[in-house]
Amino acid sequence: MKVCILAEGGRDIGLGHLYRCRSIAIELREQTKVDIFASCPEENLLRSVFEGLSYRFLKPEEIYNGASFDAVIVDIPGFSYESQQTLRKKCKLLIGIDDSGEGPFDYDVLIRPNFLQMSAPRMTRAGAQILAGRDCIILHPAFSKLTPSTERSDKAKELLICFGGSDPGGLTLRVIPVLRQLPAGISIDIIVGRGFSRPERVVDLIGGDNRFSVLLNVPDLAEMLNTCSAALIAGGTLMYEACALGVPSVVICQNEEQNREAAVFAEQHAVLNLGSAKSVCDSIIIDAVGKVCCDTELRKELSGNAKKMVSRTGVQRVATMILDKLAQMTG
Repeated sequence: MKVCILAEGGRDIGLGHLYRCRSIAIELREQTKVDIFASCPEENLLRSVFEGLSYRFLKPEEIYNGASFDAVIVDIPGFSYESQQTLRKKCKLLIGIDDSGEGPFDYDVLIRPNFLQMSAPRMTRAGAQILAGRDCIILHPAFSKLTPSTERSDKAKELLICFGGSDPGGLTLRVIPVLRQLPAGISIDIIVGRGFSRPERVVDLIGGDNRFSVLLNVPDLAEMLNTCSAALIAGGTLMYEACALGVPSVVICQNEEQNREAAVFAEQHAVLNLGSAKSVCDSIIIDAVGKVCCDTELRKELSGNAKKMVSRTGVQRVATMILDKLAQMTG
């Protein structure tokens, strides 16, 4: 079986599209024998995110002009209808992952891995399927293998900081001076992603404060989230990952789409959403982080509600759906 992935990632839009495509590729490999082909405008980012996953890199022209595939998975915001039609000729099953586009779409399956309430997209293919909501959130398969920690009822001892693979809003550098105001006894782990520019600036800002640790290119984020006792994170994929494990979290949003998603979680008392990074002030950040770390009742409430919001097995459902549809097509 041959599956081709087209995804986009970069300094401005982050690496979430690449990471969730990697998660699907890993799960497909768990379920069957499959050859993975992948393409991204920034090849170095693709190679970094897909490190350790056997695949073949293809340039776009090699996909459009080369051999056909069993399935093509597209995770590119605003991917044109004309390009979808061209890809359709190259595969049996065309799958699109699109968080908020209205269409038109020529996909056999459209996946919306979020909780946003949107008007129905325009699907031009008869019998097209739309997957949306809690049961199709795409997380790394490792999340389904973990048992969420139950040791989060006391005050936080470890705070995890992460604003995505590239941190386009520069939030990591902004919050370090703010977090120095936290009381003693809380260790702070800062995860610097693969697309982060000049991580040495993080080290410079920390200086000699031994409460802080800097971790580069963490290979097992699921395990780190499961062992931390609180988190300060971006919205989007990171928020879904933290909530899946019941981590009491403060969310700062890098863009309006993240803010809309985080608002849904905040309404259910599953996270503290501080809104857009452009408008939130430092005093609000430290106040919210302090509450999540020290308010025992708030921590219990956030953790319990968060786990109810997100399924940890969405990627298994997506991969199974792909394989089932291909099996139907081939008889």
